[in-house]
Amino acid sequence: MKRKPKSSQGEATKQTILQAAVQIVLSDGMDSLNTNGLARRAGVSVGTLYQYFNNKDEILLELLLASMERRMQKVKDAVTLSMAFKSSKEIIDRLIDALFEADSIESEKLEFLLFPWALANQPKAAMNLVHRNRESIHPLLKLLLVTKEPGLKSRDIDAVSFILLQAVRGTLVGRTMPEGKDLSEISLKKELKHLFFAMLSPPK
Repeated sequence: MKRKPKSSQGEATKQTILQAAVQIVLSDGMDSLNTNGLARRAGVSVGTLYQYFNNKDEILLELLLASMERRMQKVKDAVTLSMAFKSSKEIIDRLIDALFEADSIESEKLEFLLFPWALANQPKAAMNLVHRNRESIHPLLKLLLVTKEPGLKSRDIDAVSFILLQAVRGTLVGRTMPEGKDLSEISLKKELKHLFFAMLSPPK
């Protein structure tokens, strides 16, 4: 990845390039994205484009990263220290709702297109993105388990947290796959919430 722009003008140029890439990917598909066509759409020279990105893959990964980071920011905004006085149900409802709340329909479409591509073509980078997102959620979830569910003290909280996070991660990733795209978001959120509360209940 090239260096970050050093000026506001440079950042604006980079964002213009990325937005042009979004338009091409959503309207014509990823196979239609190439540096010459992207430069024309963005209104910059090919040389300018290469000041910010080495190749097409870097551009696609940047788009995916930005979309996923916006989703994680919604989680951080939804589950804050102010939720400490809320019930476990309220916290879990807000956490899962935020995880499913894309920044926009455009962002959601991008994730559906780009994540399967990243897994197939850039698996290490894709898993790094997933790991970063996991680290955004894990502290919040563990704090919830420790402070809100004292009945869990006799259990392995790390194991419980791990299983719940894998369920969330698998569900979000699965939604980008062909077999998951037609599943109801409402049903998926409902079942994840059921799973959370089942895991929080004392084992029989």
